[in-house]
Amino acid sequence: KGEAQIAVVDLVGLLIGLVASKKLGVASTQANPRVLLAIYGSLSLLEICAMYREIACVVFRQLNFERATLVVDEYVENGVCPSPRDIARRERILRRPRTTRTSVLRPLMIAASGMSREELDRHVALASTDDFLVLDGSIVLRDGATDDALLDALHARARTLRVGNEGLRAARSGREALRTALREAGWSTQSFMFPEVQVRADWGETSKS
Repeated sequence: KGEAQIAVVDLVGLLIGLVASKKLGVASTQANPRVLLAIYGSLSLLEICAMYREIACVVFRQLNFERATLVVDEYVENGVCPSPRDIARRERILRRPRTTRTSVLRPLMIAASGMSREELDRHVALASTDDFLVLDGSIVLRDGATDDALLDALHARARTLRVGNEGLRAARSGREALRTALREAGWSTQSFMFPEVQVRADWGETSKS
């Protein structure tokens, strides 16, 4: 059905182009090159705008990193998850995301570079059995952490940025509440489109020291 529609639109566009070129006097070899260039540029710009609007109209129900940060941040702030349609209107297409994954998902050595060993041990103790550390707005994933753990880490990060270390306990106790709110808003919680995080850490020995 979609391919048939594309074929029909192509034929209609070709017909309109032939008629318009004759009306504008650009169908012959004597046509002004500047006029041809202006027409080509205008039509190309129109096509780009149409493609941009087409992409912007697509609504995804799966969370990727950018959508997850937008949804979780608003959930922590207002207690309600925005719907996939709401996020589709706010999601950036050509510009870089407001919160990039490289600014959040960091190796342990970089995330803890300004901390003492005692301060790092305190963060590890606060993390308890979590598969992630939240260090001053950065997230460090433990070896073997799943996409579910990354969602929990984004939740914990948003709460710690808002209320400090108490946010870890709030995020831990509100884990299921977040997923319920996501489902009620129309999001899928069965699978996610998170990036593969290659650099991880294991702080098991640190927590015992």
